[in-house]
Parts: sequence; C-alpha cells; structure tokens
Amino acid sequence: MTMLPIQLQALLILEQEEEKKLLNKFVQSNPYPIDYNEMLASLPLKLDAEYGQSNHKWCKTIYENMENTKLINDIINKIAECGGQQALNANLIIILDYSPLKTSNNIFAQYYFLKYIFNIYYEDKRIKKQMKNFE
Repeated sequence: MTMLPIQLQALLILEQEEEKKLLNKFVQSNPYPIDYNEMLASLPLKLDAEYGQSNHKWCKTIYENMENTKLINDIINKIAECGGQQALNANLIIILDYSPLKTSNNIFAQYYFLKYIFNIYYEDKRIKKQMKNFE
C-alpha cells in the first residue's frame, strides 16, 4: 500500500523532467528576441510605455527559464516594485502575446507558460479564459 504513493511520486517527477526537457528544447529552437529595439517596435503604444531595457532583460529571463519558479517569482517582484501592477501586467502580456510563444504551434509550450507562470503568479480573467481553452 505504501509503494503506490512512492511509485506515483516517481512517475510525477519523471513527467516533470520530461516537460522541462520539451520546454527547454522549444526555448532553444525559438529564442526570445535579443534586440530590445526590435521587440519594442513590435509592441502597441499602450504596452511600450511599460517596456524598458531592464524589462526586456527580465522578460527574456522569464521566457528562457519558464520552469524556474523561484527565479520568475524574484523577477516578477522586481517588475512590480519598479513599475507597479500596470508594468507587471504589461510585461507578462508581452511575453505571452509578443514572444515566440504567440506564433508557435507548440501548444505544450504555451500551456506550460500559462500554467506555471500566469496561473501561479497572475490573476487575470483573460489568462484564466485561455487556460480553459487548453483543458
């Protein structure tokens, strides 16, 4: 009876490791834009006011480390401290709507991002609606 929980835990750990490998493969194949000006030029006016060079570095770090919740939590706190909730909202939307996640057909990467980033750290009705589309 006690073996089942241990076996399930082992399966969950293996599944999480496989998810991380798939996600890292996606990120390596679809890098976040390196050039700040290129990214800024793609943003609508209402978002570019909240996206400075520091924000670009932070968003790139979040995108490249989607499985590292501690690092992401630290960055999200920095964004919120520097620019408040509006800056945080804008930056998280930028990652979702203007990074390679938006144009990707890799539903796994999109789901992983929504599940582990937005669902944990960000309460947004638009994001929750998108999560329901994946379930």
